[in-house]
Amino acid sequence: MTYPVFLSLSEDGEPFIDTDHTRKNKIPLDVAIPITGENAKTIFSIDNYDREAMEKGKIVFKRDVELEYAVRYLLKR
Repeated sequence: MTYPVFLSLSEDGEPFIDTDHTRKNKIPLDVAIPITGENAKTIFSIDNYDREAMEKGKIVFKRDVELEYAVRYLLKR
């Protein structure tokens, strides 16, 4: 899976997703993925990183809890 690395702009050249000085999203989120204590531990645990990939200079997670949540959410719809 890949994610876009370019900036999404409106017709006026304003970033779509980035927040402004008020820290409010310009496009309200329909679903917020909860970052629970358990999820945070998984995300930041050194055991969640693929060591072989790290040795090659890449960052690869064994589990992506946010992606897992999104998939579960979409399958329920």
